[in-house]
Amino acid sequence: MKVLIKDKLLDVELMDTPEKQRTGMMGRESLDGAMVFPYDYIDDRTFHMENCKIPLDIIFIVNNKINQIIDNVPPCEHGTICPKYYGRADTVIEVPGGFSQKYNIKIKDKIELL
Repeated sequence: MKVLIKDKLLDVELMDTPEKQRTGMMGRESLDGAMVFPYDYIDDRTFHMENCKIPLDIIFIVNNKINQIIDNVPPCEHGTICPKYYGRADTVIEVPGGFSQKYNIKIKDKIELL
């Protein structure tokens, strides 16, 4: 599976089970492409960076359009309370930190899962 964000085509790791969605990027040193978190309906979604090792962009999507981007979210420091990041979405995509700015990804840009 791949995702097309604007004109950038990325390989996808599909986080399509509750266990995969809970674990996400925890403990990982890198992300090649994107992690896609699909949901059955539009709702408020919450993400955090606990046990993450690299910064990420968290992109919230409704009906294949970006409605919120949280750029370059830093890993949560060990022993601290991790902030939570909120957005309304039926799909959430995580990409390496700085991706959205580097490729001029904006709110209302379309995404397509291929």
